[in-house]
Amino acid sequence: MKGREHVGVLVRVVLCPMVAAVLLLTGCDGALKTPEGVDAAPQSTSLPTTQPVSAESGVPADWQVYHDSVYGFRFSYPADWSYKVMDVGGPGVPDDWPVKAMVTFFPQSMTEALDRSGPPDPNAPPAIPPFSVEVCVGSMEQFRRAYPEPGMIEEGLELDGASMVVERETRDDRNTIRYVVSNPADPDVRVVLVDVITGFSERAEAEPAYLRVIAQAAASIELKCD
Repeated sequence: MKGREHVGVLVRVVLCPMVAAVLLLTGCDGALKTPEGVDAAPQSTSLPTTQPVSAESGVPADWQVYHDSVYGFRFSYPADWSYKVMDVGGPGVPDDWPVKAMVTFFPQSMTEALDRSGPPDPNAPPAIPPFSVEVCVGSMEQFRRAYPEPGMIEEGLELDGASMVVERETRDDRNTIRYVVSNPADPDVRVVLVDVITGFSERAEAEPAYLRVIAQAAASIELKCD
C-alpha cells in the first residue's frame, strides 16, 4: 500500500466471512487533493448474495491512500477516483453536532456533474457519490443523533484491537449500509464508511463496479493508535 509512513501502532480491521457477506464483488479498480489535516498518498433484512472479501486480500497496487492525520485513520481508494471534503457545519447545524468530518468519494468522471451549479440536468442520471467517510465524536447517544438506530447490526469480526460493526438502516426497500469502526484508543471516536449503493438495488444494478470498490475500501481501513 502506498502512503506516508506513520509513527505509532496501526490497527487493521479484518473482515470475517459473516461480515464479508455484505460486500458485493464485481471488479473495478481520485485525483489527489490535500485539505488541512489530510495527506493523499426494503423492508427486507436479507443480505445480498456475495463473494467474501477480507483485508488480507489487499487492494490494487495503483490505489491511492487517504490519510486523515487529525483523527488518525487511513484507507485506500481507486487511482481514478477523487474526493471532496464536505462542510459539516453551517446554518441549522447544532454546535454540539457529533459529525466532525465528512468526505465523499466518487469516480473522476462524476466530478463535473457534482461540481455543477444551478438546477440538475433533467436528462442526466443523478450524480450520487458511492460512499462517504465520516468521523463522529461523542458518546453512543450522540452517535445515534446522527446515525439512527439501524434495523440490523451485524457483528462477528476477527479484530486486532479494534471493533467494527455493519449497520443497515432500512427505509422502504432501500438499505443504507454503514461500516462503523471505533478507535480503541478513544471509543468516542468512530470512523463511519457510509455505502449508499449496495443496499439500493437500482443503483447497484446500474453501477455494479462500485460494489467491489466499496468492499475493498471498507476492508482497508486502518486506525493509528498512538
